[in-house]
Amino acid sequence: MLRPTLFGCTALVAVLVSSTPEVPGRAAPAPAVRDKEKELSPVPSVEARFTDGSVLKFKVLDDKITLETAYGKLVIPLAEVYEIEFATRVPDETSRQIAAAIAELGSSTFERREAASKKLERLQRLAYPALLKVEEDKDPEVKKRAARLLDTIRKSVAEELLKVTPHDVIHTKDSRIAGRIAESTFKGETTQFGEVKVRLGDVLTLRSLTHKKDAPAVAAVPGPATLAAHQGQVGQTFVFTVTGNLAAGTVWGTDFYTLDTALAAAAVHAGVLQPGKTGNVKVKIHGPRVNFNGTTKNGVQSHPYAQYPGAFEIVTK
Repeated sequence: MLRPTLFGCTALVAVLVSSTPEVPGRAAPAPAVRDKEKELSPVPSVEARFTDGSVLKFKVLDDKITLETAYGKLVIPLAEVYEIEFATRVPDETSRQIAAAIAELGSSTFERREAASKKLERLQRLAYPALLKVEEDKDPEVKKRAARLLDTIRKSVAEELLKVTPHDVIHTKDSRIAGRIAESTFKGETTQFGEVKVRLGDVLTLRSLTHKKDAPAVAAVPGPATLAAHQGQVGQTFVFTVTGNLAAGTVWGTDFYTLDTALAAAAVHAGVLQPGKTGNVKVKIHGPRVNFNGTTKNGVQSHPYAQYPGAFEIVTK
């Protein structure tokens, strides 16, 4: 009798195993092991506040961010980020245009000086850091034009937006890390627009909606009729004791209201108070906005408005 070779036995076993029919009641083969940590890791939901005053909520599709620090490069999972304060960013091409225009402020030709001034005025906050550097230029013409431009920009752009910030600052649960983010964009997904790319140069702050930072308690004070007196307090939050009143005055906007809007009526419009009911209303002051939408909500008609130098938001979270 011929003895089967080792190869023949192995092949035969393989055929038998592969052709064995499933037996009812027998457990199915175990599925491939999955990366449970990756599956369970949440997609961060964030709120981005932009340099034009607008706000966008979206889910971040990137899973990490690279921060270059004085002590080396850090890779931080975005799921662990509570907040990011972004550095002042000016695109390279725009920086070159600004440098060329500033050089022209001292031109021997009046027309070229005027053209350079108009270009820098159009660039507004992007040109602001460079204009600060030539505010005390030796050339009296450059100095005079720079001072005039700085004054114009300060009158038309919120102080918050003119703050020159050299570093990105990332907040996590236990850390606050300064450096420079290597990426230039975030990939995100929104309910309204689908997938989007968010340029870091357009963003002031990015706040996690997944993680909640513990905020210190703020004492409530009697609410004013409007928040017009708070125009210079961009970014600050206040808690006012307010009685809802449909007839308190005109409401301009939705979600974001002009600073001259009647607070007692806006609180009813936003749904945080009922007419005649008294409660605490938390508001956040914002800078200029280019558009306010009018809607009818909770029995209050708000009106649309174009650009206004300040706004407030009723914070409900």
